[in-house]
Amino acid sequence: MVEKRERRRRDGSTYAVWRVRWYDETSAERSKTFDRATDAKAFEAKIRTLKRTGALADIDAGSETLAEFVEEWWLVYAGPNLERSTLRVYAQLWNGHALPRLGQVRLRDLTPQTVARFRAELEAAWRRRRGDPQDDDDAPKRAAARGRMGPRPEQRGQGHPQAAQAAPPRRSGDPAVTD
Repeated sequence: MVEKRERRRRDGSTYAVWRVRWYDETSAERSKTFDRATDAKAFEAKIRTLKRTGALADIDAGSETLAEFVEEWWLVYAGPNLERSTLRVYAQLWNGHALPRLGQVRLRDLTPQTVARFRAELEAAWRRRRGDPQDDDDAPKRAAARGRMGPRPEQRGQGHPQAAQAAPPRRSGDPAVTD
């Protein structure tokens, strides 16, 4: 149901908003407010369609945070299915790196660019701890601008990093390997 409501600004002038009200699957009343009547009517039509198809829960899809999702995943999947040592490593990585940086991000806001920026920040922090002379503050920005994970353009097509290494020198007495 769309209803018009009058609101008052601090300066005393009034303006109109339109509110859409509906009941979700648990019979809880929900509402959303719009500045334009056409937006409110379009949203009401969307709610009607979702109710007919039984997909009304999709209206809130992705609104939970990554931390909420991981908490449920940990209880439902990880705890019963993974080895204790794996759980320990996952907990260290999650608590030390991902939770502080990405825990409050809503799932719908988690994009490849967000993940690329997260990865670049971790790499930059790792290089700073190592004292890498190639470290600079622009590395996270460059990785986020690329907007993707994987090898850097200059690394593409090089194969596995160890493949380029020469075989260790043969010691005397070692049998010769022939192909």
